[in-house]
Amino acid sequence: MRLRSAMLALCLFAGLASNAHASTVVYQNDFNSGSASGFTGFTTVETAPNGQKYIGFMTFGATSTLALSGLAPHTQVTVDFDVYGLLSLDYNSDWFRAYFNGSSFLNDTFGHNGTGGFSGPTGTAGAIDPSGFGYGCYWACAQSFHYSFTFLSSAPSVTFDFVGASDQGWGDEAFGLDNVVVTTDAATSVPEPASISLIAISLAGLGILKRKKN
Repeated sequence: MRLRSAMLALCLFAGLASNAHASTVVYQNDFNSGSASGFTGFTTVETAPNGQKYIGFMTFGATSTLALSGLAPHTQVTVDFDVYGLLSLDYNSDWFRAYFNGSSFLNDTFGHNGTGGFSGPTGTAGAIDPSGFGYGCYWACAQSFHYSFTFLSSAPSVTFDFVGASDQGWGDEAFGLDNVVVTTDAATSVPEPASISLIAISLAGLGILKRKKN
């Protein structure tokens, strides 16, 4: 009887292990290939004088749309991306927005702070590039801001819209989009550490019961 109970517990723990969850990358692009594959709308990949590649120059409401379909069953979707502020973005009409399935989740204004970088964005600020990616400096230089957002969603298809709007064209100011990564919490077959420990304990108990029976 004990042998049967131990075997039943082992099967249960193995089942728990098979339903582990982990972050699964469903889209990734740093645009270094020169392609904005997966995107529609504004898809120009710019190459800066210093070699940096990104979707740009985003001005006057340029909108880049990423649509993903056929996603494996999941409950959460996470998007990470970098936004570049370039040159003289100055608050008044210079903003970057993002939407998930049509709903806004980011609305940041950018303004040069007089020291080469920008004030206003809520993202994690990167270092100021004093060369402005090789474009030079005009009130500001170039600075990146990293964003990460997680959404509760189980839909097999999702859409992200990224919008860069400045009231002047490139040569004066612009936005850039880079390093876009989308992940889900889709189920995997990788055992969780806790499940592995329980399985090991069950195996040990099974061995002890077998020796006692013999």
